[in-house]
Amino acid sequence: MYLSLSDTFYVTLSDGGKLAYEIHGSDHLGNGKQPIILIGGVSNVKIDWDRLIPGLTLKRTEKNDKITLELMARDLLALLTYLGWKEVDIIGFSMGGVVAQQLLLLPFHAEDPTPLPFRVHHVLLTGTFCSPIKNPFQPPIVKFEAAAPGQGLSVEQRKEMARPMLDASLGARWVAKPENKERYDAWLDRMIIGRPLRTIMKQRAALATINYTDQLGLIDPSIKILVIHGIDDEVVPFSHGEEILRSSPHACMVTIGSGRGQVPSYAFGHIWYEYFAVDVWIGVIESFVDDEATSARL
Repeated sequence: MYLSLSDTFYVTLSDGGKLAYEIHGSDHLGNGKQPIILIGGVSNVKIDWDRLIPGLTLKRTEKNDKITLELMARDLLALLTYLGWKEVDIIGFSMGGVVAQQLLLLPFHAEDPTPLPFRVHHVLLTGTFCSPIKNPFQPPIVKFEAAAPGQGLSVEQRKEMARPMLDASLGARWVAKPENKERYDAWLDRMIIGRPLRTIMKQRAALATINYTDQLGLIDPSIKILVIHGIDDEVVPFSHGEEILRSSPHACMVTIGSGRGQVPSYAFGHIWYEYFAVDVWIGVIESFVDDEATSARL
C-alpha cells in the first residue's frame, strides 16, 4: 500500500506565480525536530515521494515561463519564509539537489546576496550533481503513426514515450526483477500525468548551465551534507556524487554496512529510494538528521 497524496496548499509568490506544497506529519511540528524539505528532480511531481513520505511522517513530521535554478531556489526561499519555519533539514533529489545547493549559495550571490531567514541543519544531496552532466542520458525518439485530426497520443503511446526514461531512472537490474513489476507499472502510470514536456525541457536547459564546484566550499561548515549516490545510476553518473565530495570539504558519503544509517551497497540506481527495504532509507535519513555517525569521506 502506497501513499495517496492530498491536501495541497498554495502560496502566491512576489511575481504572481503560485507555488504548491504539502505538509505531512504536521502534528509533529514543534516536537524538537526540524521539518525535512523534499525537493524533487526534473519532471518529478509530488506523488513520486510516496515510498518515503509515510515512514518519515511516522517519525516527524506553475508560475511564469522563465525557469532558472536561481528562480527555483528563490521560490523555495519564498515558500519557507512564508511557512515561518526557523530550522529545517533538506533532501534534494536530482534537480532538487541542485536547487538545494543554489539555496545554500544565495547568501553568496554576486549581484543579489540573500541571507536565509532560517537555519539549515542537514542537507542530503541524492542522485545529484554540481556541474553539468557529462554525456546525459538521451531517451530514444519514439515514433507513432499520425493520429487523426484533433486526437492526441493514446495512453499506451504516452507510456511508450515515458518508458525509456523510467527504465534509466529505476535501473536495468531493478526493472528486470519480476517482484518489481507492480511498482514499475504504478510508476509508468504516473509518468504520463502532470509532466508537461515543455517544462521538462526548460528545466533541463537550466541544469545545463550550472557549475557550483568552486562555490560549495563557501557553504557554512555547520550545515552537514550527506551524499547518496548509486553506482548503477544511469541518469546522473556516480562520478558526479564524487565531484560533490571533492568540491565540498565537509560533505560525506553514506557508508556501506548493516547498521542503522548505512546502506547494504552502492548498487542502486537514480531513484535510490526504490532500492532495499524502505526502512534502510528511513534509517539513513533519521540517523543523519539526528546526528548519528553514519557517513564518511571517500
